[in-house]
Amino acid sequence: MNKRKALFFTLWFYSFLIWVYVAIRIIVNNVWWEDLFIHYIPHITFEKLGITAFLSSALFMYLFLREKKE
Repeated sequence: MNKRKALFFTLWFYSFLIWVYVAIRIIVNNVWWEDLFIHYIPHITFEKLGITAFLSSALFMYLFLREKKE
């Protein structure tokens, strides 16, 4: 596996884990999706973080699958 493909896979995996964490916190802990993810950092809500993590996960999986084998 070349370095670029490994990078895409790693970025996909960690962004997918962040998305799963956000989804589980919303479902299990009854967190409102418009609440702040970290209370002292404004503008980062569960909604924004979840959307960003999901879209980056989809993008990196696409780039991983599109990368050619060596």
